Amino acid sequence: MDYLDSLCGGCGNPAAESMDEANDGLYEAVPVHCFACAARDAENRQIGKARSDGSMGDGSFDGLLIGLKKHESTT
Repeated sequence: MDYLDSLCGGCGNPAAESMDEANDGLYEAVPVHCFACAARDAENRQIGKARSDGSMGDGSFDGLLIGLKKHESTT
């Protein structure tokens, strides 16, 4: 089994551990803020707005994916 296949698709923890009934109740959900996801979500909102108001041409966005690129450090 490939390492990635051994992980839970939802949380990324090892499935053998996180899905073992012996560990039920031992996990706590903790909210985290992913800044890459925030940038992607903001762009998706902008595109959705442009689609609805027609400000981006013909509005054909079929197959459009939003890629993420980390900015170079300035320090």
